[in-house]
Amino acid sequence: MAGLDCGLAGGAAFIAWMLVHSWIRGEFWWSKLNVAGALFFGGSVYSMGRGWATLAGASLLLVLYASLGALFALIASTRGVARNLILGLLLALSFHLVADRFLWRRFDPFAPAYFPPLATLPGHMLYGLSLVRFSRRFSALSGAFGPPAPAAEFHSDHATSSEADC
Repeated sequence: MAGLDCGLAGGAAFIAWMLVHSWIRGEFWWSKLNVAGALFFGGSVYSMGRGWATLAGASLLLVLYASLGALFALIASTRGVARNLILGLLLALSFHLVADRFLWRRFDPFAPAYFPPLATLPGHMLYGLSLVRFSRRFSALSGAFGPPAPAAEFHSDHATSSEADC
């Protein structure tokens, strides 16, 4: 749950950066969200205003980044900030490269023009920084839903067994 929470917050930060970037370039604020919604609405998103395509695009991006946060939870540390900072930024940079190479093209053939690498890099770095909150969120959630020691023990056992399997 902590990974989903941090990933969702990072996704919101990424979307906020995309809205600011649209405003800086003089585009409509919803244009990038509509292009993300092209996965569902096709090429008609380029003539649509804000509406269902905007909502679908924002939802898709939030689900994508929340899922990435859940994957981050599998490698994150339940204590400390330094390791999570490095891992979060490395994950965000890796995802930035994968998204630029493969993901945006899946939304629409013209999507890479709306998600250029130099525009999405600051958004992905914001996303990586939001993953630093993982250890605090993990402690808060495990304290709210049960004793933190068994949860941290499970997480560390899971991490060592995963490393042993490789």
